[in-house]
Amino acid sequence: MKLLYTAVAAMLLQQSFGSISNLVVPITAPVMVETLGLNPALVGAYSLFTYGMGVFATLVCGSFIIRYGGLRVSQAAVLASSAGLLIAITGELWLMAIGAMLIGAGLMVSTPSSSHILARHSPPKLAPLMFSIKQTGVPVGLMAGGLIIPFFIYLGGWQSAFLGVSLIGVIIAVTLQPLRHRFDDDRNPTHPFKSDEVWFNLRAVLRHGYLRKLAFASLTFVGLQGCFVSFFVLFLVQELRFDLKTAGYIFSITQIAALFARIFWGWLGSRYLSPSHVLAFLGFAMSLSALILTFANPNWSAVVVTVVASIVSGTALSWHGVLFAEIARYSPPGKVGPYTGSVLAFTAAGQMTIPALFGVSLATFKSYQYGFYFAAFLTLTAGILLLYRQNTEPNSGHSF
Repeated sequence: MKLLYTAVAAMLLQQSFGSISNLVVPITAPVMVETLGLNPALVGAYSLFTYGMGVFATLVCGSFIIRYGGLRVSQAAVLASSAGLLIAITGELWLMAIGAMLIGAGLMVSTPSSSHILARHSPPKLAPLMFSIKQTGVPVGLMAGGLIIPFFIYLGGWQSAFLGVSLIGVIIAVTLQPLRHRFDDDRNPTHPFKSDEVWFNLRAVLRHGYLRKLAFASLTFVGLQGCFVSFFVLFLVQELRFDLKTAGYIFSITQIAALFARIFWGWLGSRYLSPSHVLAFLGFAMSLSALILTFANPNWSAVVVTVVASIVSGTALSWHGVLFAEIARYSPPGKVGPYTGSVLAFTAAGQMTIPALFGVSLATFKSYQYGFYFAAFLTLTAGILLLYRQNTEPNSGHSF
């Protein structure tokens, strides 16, 4: 069990950095809009580049995980995000687009690489809980980013935030190195890179009824999550008239709900309810909470806004562990990383397109409501589909 706890802690750390690095642009956006004269809707374009590369990275990462090991790929993911931040520090739009792609690759690859490690060491009944604890790295990172990034901005402007977070990533990558001999002992250095293997894994996921529904759920759930993470601070500043510092604090507080909710949903799916029913409930709950958020106006107090946003965060940002544990449970032995990567291609597609459509809606209608309406409809649909699934047996033979 000690090795399991070490794996969870290490993977939680690298997942946290992925969230922090992806939050730099949304948090610094108000300052960059004012300083560089950018259109706020470009935040949606940033998501397009980030998750466009994420789609490609998740599809091809499976062979890298098998060949080099989950820990080494996790280190590479962290360093890719750090490099992306350094490139984006120039403020040139074309370089920021390249930086966004590197950040997207690092962010999206971190999940299949960490799932590969946890699937080997987690007992089956504890898998939803262990994966959920690992996935608390996302709200932990968002919470930390909501505090750290405004602090860096205060110290030296938006560019210091890019530089400071990038250096944190380098430190994390070095910190993970002593663990490689423990977690990469299953790597196969002679494993070939085959393009047809990518399409084989993708087709296998799409042919599996339940994995196909999980892929659609991840696309819609992460779409609403991306809208919230990318636009909530702007929504607070521009629509509800909070100052940036207060908006950052509110955002960080909402992540506390997501942190505990992830563990709770994982515990619930491990002990009392089937994971598919937990995921279906989350689809319904996040739809309702997002609709409630659209009623917010400048007359709402900071406390009320924080409570409502925490409900959104506790659902739309808290599904990952249960879903990824289900992917691992239904993947063939040795295929957890590649199958997770294939599902994450849909996740990345959702994160790429839905926030971008939110940005188009914002630019067109000058309102945040329609974007939330669309995202909420999609998650509601996913919840309904997950309520009715075929009784497919999970794959046997996992060491986890």
